Amino acid sequence: MRKSAISLLLTAALFAASACNANIGDELRAGTAASTENITVNGAMMSYYYNDVYNTFVDYYGSYVEYFGLDTEKSLRDQRSEDNQSWYDYFMGGAKLVVEDILILNEAAAASGVSLSDAEKAAIKSRSDRMDTGLYGDGITKEDINDAKLLEALAYKYQFMKKAEFVPDADVLRAVRDENANKYRYVDYCSFEIYYAKDGQSSKGTFTESRAAELANELARSSDKAEFEKTAEKILLAEDSKMSEKDIEAKLSKLETKGALFEENSKVSEWAFGEDSKDTLVLSDPSKTMYTVYLRTSEPYYNEAKTVNVRHVLLSEENWGSCDETRAKAEELFEKFTKNGGNAETLGLLALEYSADESTYYNGGLYENLTEGRTVEAFNDWCFDPARKAGDAEIIESEYGWHLMFFEGEGLPVWQTEAAEGITSEALSQYLAEITEAYKVTFYDDVIYSIPD
Repeated sequence: MRKSAISLLLTAALFAASACNANIGDELRAGTAASTENITVNGAMMSYYYNDVYNTFVDYYGSYVEYFGLDTEKSLRDQRSEDNQSWYDYFMGGAKLVVEDILILNEAAAASGVSLSDAEKAAIKSRSDRMDTGLYGDGITKEDINDAKLLEALAYKYQFMKKAEFVPDADVLRAVRDENANKYRYVDYCSFEIYYAKDGQSSKGTFTESRAAELANELARSSDKAEFEKTAEKILLAEDSKMSEKDIEAKLSKLETKGALFEENSKVSEWAFGEDSKDTLVLSDPSKTMYTVYLRTSEPYYNEAKTVNVRHVLLSEENWGSCDETRAKAEELFEKFTKNGGNAETLGLLALEYSADESTYYNGGLYENLTEGRTVEAFNDWCFDPARKAGDAEIIESEYGWHLMFFEGEGLPVWQTEAAEGITSEALSQYLAEITEAYKVTFYDDVIYSIPD
């Protein structure tokens, strides 16, 4: 049967478009977009990095991108961002920063003898093969994506290794804590604001200034939380005698703050953590026509609450279909995990290959020193189950999809985590500055700016 003229024309147009895209890809692969002494990023790989920065921005802000003046249906070269550069230049600038870091870390990794294992390379290849090439530019192939992600993976692996080297031991952490006690100590307190009207100023208050001062001093005589609440209730009713019991209860329920840190050298900090501090403090703020009364309900303390180290692989319906299909995939991977050792390394490779959690898959799905209450309920409840022990593994469901969970064990107490993070981040930043000086990256704008938007 003969094809119609329209069908022949459509076939020819599709063939021409395909050939054009292939030519673009060949041209980009033939050109060097960025390089260091030993490593090269070609134009096709740069297209991946550029589009990844763009896609991340659009995915994060969703429909709100229009508030930034960005129209995703129009050429990025023809639109201006807030700093009056084109959106193309904005995203390409971000891609250059990403590529610079990746190349520098790859050079440093090579110099230190660090590389990806065959298993890690295979996991990256599997992930790359499932990615939609259409999201990363005309003519870009799965091989281009894989080449880019191999460099990306090694950069992350090396950075995580270096960061682990900089974590101080317990003796160092105790010394740091003792030298900067108030930076890591917490306090529990109640507070209550009393407003007044003055000189015709608009205010929430109905009291005169002198009456507000009297009430503040009365509240400051409270010896404990119960007395503070009773006096606060009295003040609320004096301000509004018709206030309902429900509204009063709601306001009183918000009086106490647990685990507070204050800006150093502030009046509240000096009161809260001072060795000779009284239990209450009254502060006046004429600019806001109010008094604030504080009652300390605990002595300063270090947060000794436990943290946990846990790995997970997140499978989302967006990638695997229906809830049942996603769960079936999770069960398939869990069986694979069990047959291949059922350990942290095995789950880490599955995370690298399959996890939809972009913040952790390059780190083997690891959440380290995770504090209670930081994650969604199902995830949090599994991690902080009192019966949880090292080596536990299970499939659970959360609002984000299905998770393959692996419990490594307890992490550092919260205060040690906070102290370690500050020291580690500073040391890592210093190291990154050093290798940035050691390994220079050259960009080739003729190739970079030939990448289509």
